[in-house]
Parts: sequence; structure tokens; C-alpha cells
Amino acid sequence: MDQQKHCCIIKFRKADNVGIALADLQAGDVCAVYSCQGDVLGSLKISGTQPSWSIGAAQACAIPRYHKVATQPLTRNDPVIKDGVPVGVASEDVMPGQLVHQRIDILSGCLVRLGGNILEYPNPFSPPPEKMETLAAAYTVSRDGFDKPPVLRPPETDRSSDAPLVSVYRRDGNVPGTRLHILVIPSVFCVNQEAMEIADPYRHIAWGDNGENYVHALTHNSGCCQIGFDEEVTLRTLANLACHPNVGGVVIVSLGCSPLCVNDRLFEAVRDQAGDTLIRLVRVQEEGRVAAIDAGRNAIEEMLGVLKKRRREKMPLSDIALSVKCGGSDPTSGLFANSAIGYAADWFLDRQATVVISEIMEYFGAERILSKRCRDHGVWLDLLRLIKTNEMIGKAVAVAAEQDLHSVELTLGNIKAGLSTQEEKSLGAIRKMGFRHPIENVVRFAERVSGYRHGLYVMDGPGQDLLSSSGMAASGCQVMIFSTGIGTPLGNIVTPVIKITGNENTFARHSEFIDLLVPFHRMLDGGRSMEEITFDTLIPEVIAVLEGKKTKAEQNRHRDFAIRNYMMVQ
Repeated sequence: MDQQKHCCIIKFRKADNVGIALADLQAGDVCAVYSCQGDVLGSLKISGTQPSWSIGAAQACAIPRYHKVATQPLTRNDPVIKDGVPVGVASEDVMPGQLVHQRIDILSGCLVRLGGNILEYPNPFSPPPEKMETLAAAYTVSRDGFDKPPVLRPPETDRSSDAPLVSVYRRDGNVPGTRLHILVIPSVFCVNQEAMEIADPYRHIAWGDNGENYVHALTHNSGCCQIGFDEEVTLRTLANLACHPNVGGVVIVSLGCSPLCVNDRLFEAVRDQAGDTLIRLVRVQEEGRVAAIDAGRNAIEEMLGVLKKRRREKMPLSDIALSVKCGGSDPTSGLFANSAIGYAADWFLDRQATVVISEIMEYFGAERILSKRCRDHGVWLDLLRLIKTNEMIGKAVAVAAEQDLHSVELTLGNIKAGLSTQEEKSLGAIRKMGFRHPIENVVRFAERVSGYRHGLYVMDGPGQDLLSSSGMAASGCQVMIFSTGIGTPLGNIVTPVIKITGNENTFARHSEFIDLLVPFHRMLDGGRSMEEITFDTLIPEVIAVLEGKKTKAEQNRHRDFAIRNYMMVQ
């Protein structure tokens, strides 16, 4: 890549008043300003007068790489425009060529703002600044707030007959599986150890053309003394993981006294929807610990004999569900990697596949955009309900802690990497859902969406990577695309996770767990558009993984899983 272009500034849109530095920029540097399509928009001189609060911020340059730089004058209270959307307001006058950011650090255990020239953009959807008692009354953990059952539309009768074909495992009901794992699932955390001992002799056993299938214990911290929908969420999550298209066999380990053990509730829930999944149940209290472990291992031996004979065959891509995720974000996430995921999402949706996105707390500040993306007003109201219920938690916690900052989503790592406001992070996060298709429906955490009308689904889920990815896996998604700006090695126990980044430094450091670098420099070199680059690099990788190629996370045995807990415990 040309060094001059490497040290340039890039803008999402010509009308934006800030751009992103693609290298550390020094005072006095004259930088070319490019559009995302590689067009030259002009040049900008980096100001020798930078904000006083940025001095001594452990930076050896005026504008750190991937941070925002003003491309035109801003006066106090002017909106800061990025990608055509206000991501904040200027808290003071800003000259062209100056850093646009804020300094936040941890002092005495609390996040404290130490300076900055950008503040959150006023959000008409934000909770009111009420007292703690009012917030506590408004925030009620209830089914209507978090776990309202959706009305899902049945699948289309006119599914495309000319969709591309992929080589997968045909499951019962003509649902494709990209893997054929065997899971050992404890119905309660009290028998996690027994589940691990059942699976342990098979930890190095793999089968399939690429050795992509394995035996693993799905340990968790739930199942005991839960009440209300907390218990139902656990049951739904475990049952849907057991009946996932990528799971060929399940051994359920029951203790005997927990709510999910009594009357074999988890086993019955799995059996009701198992299809061709091989399932066995062992009971520790009834059979004895050693006998139960032996029975579980015997069941796995039988399952392996059956599953190793199954072969892949061609099935339509329209039966695939793709989940999209980001974690450890920086400005390259929204600018490059999440944009690439968005184009991939549109590509799959164009072919009548399904896309699932979660992390509701990353929608704060993006409501104006999302309200226009929903299929109808009812879907929008369901989405708004989830956003505000999740946001009320953060607001209540902030008031209790006597802090102004209530978004736990905009982390200190995000801020140091160059993201300044929750709106800015949210704007980048929602790019993963694509740009052309409406939101079909809003569903509960770990809700099964495969088998219903194809489209874009928003799943309730927190910002924590482990929980949100686990919920989307339980929805039936056969593959996940996960972008990261500063790096995270997280994987998933049943859904192969493809890690991508737009940050060259991050890829150089973490290529052992990141699969792809989005080559944005090809745009600046007069090459192809981001959409075309996605089709060249990301889509072929997704197809290869669907057909059995192991991701870096799978190679590293990153088989992560957890269940969302609403803390309704006896």
C-alpha cells in the first residue's frame, strides 16, 4: 500500500465533519482525505494546537491511529457527524485537524471523565433523569420486560429454488447442519464434573473430512433453585443447544433433585424436538455416580458408530442461519469489519437465508435508525421495549453508584481505541445487520428461529460476548461471523465462529485466533469497493466453514458457552 495513502484520513461520507486517521499523525502533517470508495476528497493539515487535555495522555502523536480528527470547524454544541449520523456533540470549539475524543480513566474504582471535546448526543429515547426509587419502580424484572414470547411467522411457501448449494449434513426436516458434534449436557451445575468425566476420554476424538466434529461437555452454572422465567430461560437454552442442527448426539446427565431433573424435564424437552438427534439420559442419584458415568460413555460409543457414517450432501444456502457479532471493538470495527459483515448479511438475506444479531445494549443511541428498519410498527415497539428495559438497568446501577456514566457497553478499552460515545459504538455495531433488509422479528434470548420465516432477527441479549454468542447459537445458527478491533479469542461450543478484523496491527498480533483481515487498503489503492472485497474474501470463507473448514477458534478449542441469568433465584 502506498505510504501516503497509509497515512491518510478516511471518511464514511463526504458530508461528515470528522474522519478517521489511518496512522499516527503528527502536528503539521498534510494528509489526503479519502472516501470509503477510495475517492480523494481533499487534504487536511494536522493542527499544531491540540486540546490541552490530550497532552500527557501517553500518546506520541497529535492524532493516534484510528481516532477521530475534525475535518471542518466545529463550534460548541454542533453535532459531530460520522457516517451521516450524529454520534455526539462538540463540548467546545474544535478546529480542523484537531483530535475529537474524550479522556476517561479509572480513578478510585470508578470511570471518570478527565477531559474531552465530545459528549453524548441528546437521545429522545433515553430514560428520564429520575431518582433511584422511581427507577427501581420502573425497572421490574418481568416476562413482559425481558421474556415476552414473540409471534413468529411461518416459513414462506415460495422459497427460492435456485439458491446456491452448500455441502452440509442433512438433518431431520431438511435442516442443514455444518457440524455433527456430540454434547454431554448436565441438567444442573451439580453434575458438571460427571459430565466432564463422561466426555473426557473422547477429548481427542474427531471425525468428518476436516476433523471438525467432536465430543464435549456443555458445562454451565444454572439449573438449581431457579424460579420464574429464569428457570425457563435455562431450560430453553439447554434444550435448543441439544437440538441444534450442528449437534448429532446428546447425553443428558441428570442429578435427580433440581427443577430440571425432576420428572426428567430437560430430557423430555429435548426428546420432544430431537428429530434425528441421538439422545440418552443418565441419572446420577438413581443409578449411582460410577454407573452413570459408565452408561454415558457407552452411549457415546454407540453414537460415534452411527455419526461417523453420515456424509455431507448438497443443500440450499437458503436453509442456513447466520449470526453476526462483534467484540473488543475499535473504530476499524464499524468502519471496515462490521461493514463487511453487513454486506455479507445482505448477501445471505438476498438468498433467503436468515441472519440473527443480538447485544441489545449496543443499540443505545441508534434508535432513530432502528425505528426505520423494522418490518412494521409492532416489531419496532418490541425492539424499543427491549432497548429501554436493558438501558434502565444501567441507569439504575449508575444512580446507585452515584456515577453519570451508565453505559457499561462503551468500555475503557473501546474509548482508548478511539470510540468516544455510545452512539458512535452503536452506529458501528448495527452495521453488522446489513443495509437493505427490514428486521423481521424480535425474539427472546436463546429463541429458536430456524424453521420460521427467513429474514433478519434481533435477539434479546446483553453486551457480554459470551452470553450473546451463546444465545444466538441456541437460536439454531450454523455459523457466526465475529469482528474484533483490539482482539478477543472467544469461540462457541456448537457454532463455528469466524473472526475478522479491519485492524492490521491486531491481525499481526492475533492471527492465531483471527481468521481474516479485511483488506481495506485495496479501496484506497483504487481497487474494489468494500462490498466487492466482502464478496472476494469473507463470503468464500463463510462457505468453506459451512462445508467443514475449521475456524481458528475451533482449532484452538475455544468452545465457550454460558446461560443468561436474570438473578431470579430462591
